[in-house]
Amino acid sequence: MRNDYCEKNGVMITYSDNDVAFEECDTAKAILISNEGNIIDNNFSDDPEKT
Repeated sequence: MRNDYCEKNGVMITYSDNDVAFEECDTAKAILISNEGNIIDNNFSDDPEKT
């Protein structure tokens, strides 16, 4: 189950027991990071400045 944490500066932060996600509200691009700090998924890879 995903839980909402907050939205700030156009970025929605959600989390589960295993990971945290940062999603840009305008573009839906997101990065998903495990609790251990590993990147699980990242569709910002085409924009290195945001990664």
